[in-house]
Amino acid sequence: MPRERGKTVRACCRELMRHVITQVDEESEAQELKYPLVQANRRAVQYCNISAGTVSKIRREGKEAGSAPLTTPGKQRPRKAPSAKQSVSNIELGIIRRIIRNFYLEEKKSPNIEKLLAIVKDRIPFPWGDDTLRGIIKGSGHFFRSTGTRRVLVEERAVASCRYFYLKEMRKFRQEEANLVFLDECCVEDKSNQAIIVAASSSSGFLIGTERIFRRKKTSTTYHITGLEFENWVKDSLLPNLTPKSVVVMDNSPCHSEKVNKQPSKYATKPEMIAWLGENKLPARPGMVKAELWKLIENHRSEDGYRVDAVLNSAGHSVLRLPPHHEELNPLEFAWVEVKSHVSAGGLQTLEQLTVSRALQSCKKNWPEFWSRVEELEKEYWSTDGPIEDIQDDIVEHMYIYGDMKESDEGESSADDDDDSYTELGDICKIDKH
Repeated sequence: MPRERGKTVRACCRELMRHVITQVDEESEAQELKYPLVQANRRAVQYCNISAGTVSKIRREGKEAGSAPLTTPGKQRPRKAPSAKQSVSNIELGIIRRIIRNFYLEEKKSPNIEKLLAIVKDRIPFPWGDDTLRGIIKGSGHFFRSTGTRRVLVEERAVASCRYFYLKEMRKFRQEEANLVFLDECCVEDKSNQAIIVAASSSSGFLIGTERIFRRKKTSTTYHITGLEFENWVKDSLLPNLTPKSVVVMDNSPCHSEKVNKQPSKYATKPEMIAWLGENKLPARPGMVKAELWKLIENHRSEDGYRVDAVLNSAGHSVLRLPPHHEELNPLEFAWVEVKSHVSAGGLQTLEQLTVSRALQSCKKNWPEFWSRVEELEKEYWSTDGPIEDIQDDIVEHMYIYGDMKESDEGESSADDDDDSYTELGDICKIDKH
């Protein structure tokens, strides 16, 4: 296959070509071949400076690929996601995101994983390597966008869009001096038990009377309370402590996001589909197969909101959802660090409501700092989103034209990088007002 005109020859290819040129020059000076023409494999080993096994393997791959270009071995192999032991806190995840953003603002170029890893290790405790960092970054709403010859680390458009609309609404609420109330959960655990603490806070600190403990045996899947437990907490503990027309801010964890009139999936059983249709006064004819039932459900899809939002809206309050992966915009995230250390010191077996209340109140001294830190982060994101977008657009345009950008990660697959969808997280960005 002829090489594309204007395509940059990378260092590894240049070294290979230099070795081939050296070998053919030596044969030219000696006026003879080092190996006879019939010994094709030995001549390939000599020219390319690789093993005979590699030559045979490439020969087989070439026959199988035909005219298609060969790929890097293992390049399409999916990398394992970071394990629970290789995770960072929400605060540390926010620091990693801002490291990426500051790299663009200061260096005006796309960072690669090696450069980011050195900065991350300097800023937070991070004992792992580049594969773990790559998985954490991808799991936080970033991806490597292919530009033909290089890949640029960018943020998913849906995430950036949600952040923009969130910050726009938050700026308006702050200007109106609305009563902002943030909700969150904190999980404290030992070897066999878990305690999930739920609480709400405003500008003056934790709202007294909203703290609640949910106990359970430790398993790998119970890091959140259920949607029903959360909804009951909102009705019993939160609503009585809210001032009129409050703005309630929460993240998008599963217990916060149970839909009203949730539609069954296309993999639901036939009785589940028929039951949903009946509840929505859409009778199914006897003998309908699942394909017909699903088509009927799809034709009557509705944009139903969240159950907890409906409860708060009916009481006269507004609901604002944090952007995905941006838990550091909740002041409770900073407070939980102190609460966890305070609660863990007493042990989970003796954890009582009074202990939690005291732990929450212990943060009162530092609460103004937590609140102002979130305000500073909001201003930082708002003021830098536009310049970062412009810098990334310039980098991508330059790389498409010249193809010679050197500061990007070259080890990422671009099979599904270019996703132009803005609606992937559209329902999360929705703002419910009463």
